[in-house]
Amino acid sequence: MNYIFVDEPQQIAGFERLIDGLSVEANIDLYVTGSNAYFLSNDLATLLSGRYITIHVLPFSFAEFCTAQQTGHFDKYGLFRNYLYETSLQQGVMFRKLGADIQNKYVQNVYNTIK
Repeated sequence: MNYIFVDEPQQIAGFERLIDGLSVEANIDLYVTGSNAYFLSNDLATLLSGRYITIHVLPFSFAEFCTAQQTGHFDKYGLFRNYLYETSLQQGVMFRKLGADIQNKYVQNVYNTIK
């Protein structure tokens, strides 16, 4: 089996034909990721009809956030404050280990791409 991962292909004109062609090849397990609303468009859905599964990635729930923190103590009020004021985005939680500046920059970059 050949595994192919394609991230953000909507940046390339005509990428739908490539994805469509790869999706019918034998011995190919294809993964396409993206955060653009284009993935919900009729053009792509028509080309891949019946041959794809959409997986939505959501922010952590509070329980998941607590698990991801992996702290030795459990201060639920402190953790909830962090959950509300820092981020519940998976990558943002990971950046917490690298410091507040990096985490804040990540959250700001995410915000700038969706506003």
